[in-house]
Amino acid sequence: MAIPGDLFQFNLDRLVRLEAVLKPIALQQQDLSSHDLMRAIRGHLSDDDDYGLATAVLAVQGKAKRKLGEGFWWCDERSLAQSTPIAVAQRKSRWTGDGDVYDLCCGIGADAIALTTSSTKVVNLQAVDADALIAAMADRNLANGNGSRLDRNWTVLIGRAEEQLIADRSWVHLDPDRRRDGGRTTHVDYYSPTWDAVEKIAEKACGGVVKIAPAASLEDRPERHRVWISLRGSVREQSVLFGESIAKASDDLEVSLAGGGRSAVTISEDGDAIVFHVTAKLLGSDTAPHVAQPLQFMIDPDAAIRAAGLTDAFAVAYDAKTLGGPSGFLTSDASIDTANAICKRILWSGSSDDRKLRRTLRQMNCYPQRVKTRGAAGDANTLERRYRNCGDKPVILWIGKSGRRQYAVISEV
Repeated sequence: MAIPGDLFQFNLDRLVRLEAVLKPIALQQQDLSSHDLMRAIRGHLSDDDDYGLATAVLAVQGKAKRKLGEGFWWCDERSLAQSTPIAVAQRKSRWTGDGDVYDLCCGIGADAIALTTSSTKVVNLQAVDADALIAAMADRNLANGNGSRLDRNWTVLIGRAEEQLIADRSWVHLDPDRRRDGGRTTHVDYYSPTWDAVEKIAEKACGGVVKIAPAASLEDRPERHRVWISLRGSVREQSVLFGESIAKASDDLEVSLAGGGRSAVTISEDGDAIVFHVTAKLLGSDTAPHVAQPLQFMIDPDAAIRAAGLTDAFAVAYDAKTLGGPSGFLTSDASIDTANAICKRILWSGSSDDRKLRRTLRQMNCYPQRVKTRGAAGDANTLERRYRNCGDKPVILWIGKSGRRQYAVISEV
């Protein structure tokens, strides 16, 4: 029976051998049909296991580049889905400091690469994963560069996160496995390592970041700060900051984060971050006024704000009202100017009845360039297609629910 180190080396040697075949094919992949691609691989690989791995890797190269950046990426569908988008990884990498950094449950190495990218940090990185093949993929992704600085010290090991000896004054990034019985779980007690083990690791380090599911429930406590991160309108993760990483993130985001508080970070296409944060003292204390009818402007806070449970606090901060409760849209008599919310002037509001809505759109010579739904029946894409031929002027169609009544709002784009 192979020991872990031997199994890791076996997989690493295998990837190096396959890489000589796959890299040239990946560079011209966009010009090859699926049939030609499979034939090109089969012409070089006779082993069925190698062929299966090669096809899985090449099949996701387009997705990998969109998520992780240019380069040849060792990953398959599952490991890519679990990886951190490069813009998010780069932002989080600023929340650790110089010295020894441990990337535990490193996956294919997206966060590890970001941790070695900074031009100002001196990092000695140790990346660890319990899966020998995934650990080998992380090693090759780091070795291939993919944006990392190769003059940095880094090592990839196979092992369990809770078994690692964490050096004094070190930093930790930890991404626990959230799979259970073949499915994903948001319950931190079912993570691997368990949350108890995560907290013991955190106690050893001077600071760090733990990546958990956006919907995971965790008590707000003074020794940690919870951050929800969104990218392109979608919440990507909840990060739990502990130790000196709270201060590091405060400096990076140019806000004063406090233990026990929550933040919502919206990352733009160019990598900038917009932050909305609430202290532990104010959590749950702000309740925004409710209205039954839309006012002059419709407002939809960023998904990270909603996921963090900060919708009411956001409404109070911007003097807005909730329309249909905290899970619904917000509305206001004045426009708000912030990049972490959509705010549009209302052109019409009324019933969401299909015939009436179609008639109204035609009278206004409008079509919904975008449909936003909140707590109401109806698929946004279906509604976009249904009303596409109602006019020539693009608008936003908002469908929500206030009490038992489902309403519609047409706003400027």
